[in-house]
Amino acid sequence: MTPNYLTTTVKQITGKTAKDIIQQRVFLESKTMLSFTSLDIAEIAFQLNFQEPTHFTRFFKKYSGVTPNKFRQTL
Repeated sequence: MTPNYLTTTVKQITGKTAKDIIQQRVFLESKTMLSFTSLDIAEIAFQLNFQEPTHFTRFFKKYSGVTPNKFRQTL
């Protein structure tokens, strides 16, 4: 299966790209890890395959509107 075929098929079925679905899943997993583990932000970022913790922070803020630290503080 090629990446283009996967994206086309997923988009036809769900209305979203494969990338969108993967990013939603990573965001959900990041919220779970922030809520139920004591791992620091950098460790969560690396476990979710972000190259740098700052990339994870930008990604998280894009989807939630708050930084991972703020999210964790509101729990």
